[in-house]
Amino acid sequence: MCNKAYRRSSGLRQQSLSRVTISDSDWPGAKAPLQAFTSDASKKNDVIVNRQGSHHDLKFACRVITHFAPPSPNPLIPINSSPYHQNNTIANNSMDFSCHVRINNESSEDLLLEDSGLESGNWPLRQPLNVIEAGTQQTIYLAQPSWGGSKAWVTYEARYGQGWRNFTLEFECPAMPLSKNHVKVKDCSRVFEIDVTDVQERGSPLTANVTIRMDSKKSLTTKNDDFRANYDIGVGVSFPTKMDIKFPVHESIVVAAFIESDMTFPRGTVYNNINDKQWEFFRGVVWNDDPSCLLFEDVTEDNRMFGLGVEWLNAFKFGDEKCMTKRSHMGDLQFFHGMGSVMGEKPQKTRKNILTWMEVMYKLACGDQGISEDDTLDNVLPGFFTKETVPSKSDTLRDLILATTPKYKDANIRKRAFGICLHMISDSYALGHTQRRLRNPSDLIERDTAGYIRFKPDTYGDWGSILCFHTYNDQDGDRHSHYDDKDGEQDPAPRDVTTFNEMIGARNAIVGCTKMINLFIKKTPWKEGVKKFLEDEIFVLDRDVKPSDHFTDESVVSYVYAQRDEEIEYRAGLERKLASLEEGGLSVAPNRCDGRSRLVTALAMICLFISAIFFTFFTMRIHGLMMC
Repeated sequence: MCNKAYRRSSGLRQQSLSRVTISDSDWPGAKAPLQAFTSDASKKNDVIVNRQGSHHDLKFACRVITHFAPPSPNPLIPINSSPYHQNNTIANNSMDFSCHVRINNESSEDLLLEDSGLESGNWPLRQPLNVIEAGTQQTIYLAQPSWGGSKAWVTYEARYGQGWRNFTLEFECPAMPLSKNHVKVKDCSRVFEIDVTDVQERGSPLTANVTIRMDSKKSLTTKNDDFRANYDIGVGVSFPTKMDIKFPVHESIVVAAFIESDMTFPRGTVYNNINDKQWEFFRGVVWNDDPSCLLFEDVTEDNRMFGLGVEWLNAFKFGDEKCMTKRSHMGDLQFFHGMGSVMGEKPQKTRKNILTWMEVMYKLACGDQGISEDDTLDNVLPGFFTKETVPSKSDTLRDLILATTPKYKDANIRKRAFGICLHMISDSYALGHTQRRLRNPSDLIERDTAGYIRFKPDTYGDWGSILCFHTYNDQDGDRHSHYDDKDGEQDPAPRDVTTFNEMIGARNAIVGCTKMINLFIKKTPWKEGVKKFLEDEIFVLDRDVKPSDHFTDESVVSYVYAQRDEEIEYRAGLERKLASLEEGGLSVAPNRCDGRSRLVTALAMICLFISAIFFTFFTMRIHGLMMC
């Protein structure tokens, strides 16, 4: 099944290359071209509303102009979604209680999603919009639930001087008869001027236009304000096909890492609402699990269309041993996931393989460190590919990363390469992948009924140096999967790292990815900080590191207890030495004198005893003679 792979022709490849040439517009602060929308709005009346809002404990008056329009037989706003997922027009359906709010951002700043909430309805894929770029028009779409109306709110923020200002937009399409639709602006900073127009008060679905402006006279800019990155990325893939609905754990881990990093991007980003530009990072993140790109459809306009996953599953179960799917999960490329390639592999070799690949991918991601997407695999990754492998050693890094899906017109190889790096970091903190020394054994409590490790409430495992790289072959698959999934019913929220506490290794993975992101945005040279960071902080080998094995969490407690025993023995020995020093050398002579005294006393007692016997015997003899 792996030989489906790498469908391309030289003409197609050159065409794709011309379409994805990376320019300054790919980097933070770049603005997307204006997206045109049409409107059939009827005449409306102006209603000026003064609303009181707050931001950072300061009260402001936000000028909101609301224009109402009668129900229109043709809704105003198309759904802002891929043509493969949604139609571009809304059907005239009186029972469609969805909301379609078109946002026209006429300000000079990107609007970043800070938070959002649902009271009823469902957010479709890519919603709510996590970025509304300056000078663009985009649509917030809220789908109706299985029954009833829909209601939600979104909070967007924008750069203002050296700080941030925000506003909240609430909208509702109720299902009750004679009820009114509404779009409200709440908690609005005074730097915004917001016009709410073309609100369809009655009927369904709800449609409205919202125009956002900012007071440029009040806006103070600095050189640092121009630096912006509207990218959220993730790590790992939880088999994201139509056959599985697992929570995207590793993706959310790295979204949290970006929130914690020095980058500026939407704090309200979750896995579901990442846009197509940001998703290019995720294609790199997913690549480690799907290096042949068998989970995706090969289409020109959509980079997020998952297939049924049948080809991936067949390759995983029955594929040739030389194909990338088999090699990366059960063969010599398991280090893609922070794991050893075979049982008994020396940890130094595993780490070397990891760092070799990360060096190539990081340099490719930066774009100015001597590696390009046109370099052949034999030149930059010698020894990993041959004439018989797919891809072969004569293929390029671009061929390697795009694999069986070369058609997408906006593929960004550099973003995907960086996603590959972050996957390796995150996976190395999963307990089923890598065994690390536990730094806080005092927070470890009894295992649960299934034997899985856990920690005290409001604490989390703090994992340090690497004790062993695991291998997937002969490993307990259920235990491996447990530590690759969330623990509990509540989904972690990327904007709050404490919600990841129960996921073993997640907090360390967030910290590691955050530091890597900070190095990346500065384009730190590999030899001037990145290599040292990975060697000394992420992939540092423990003093007791062992060759790779097939365990998961079976040896966690023994390592902890061994550490405790070493500490106890060390402390006891130290206390004995300190006690000896406090007594000093003068105590030696008295001890010797005491020993001699005891010896003399013992000899005296023996002599006295012998003398007593002789005296008794002598007395008895004399007494016998006298009797005679």
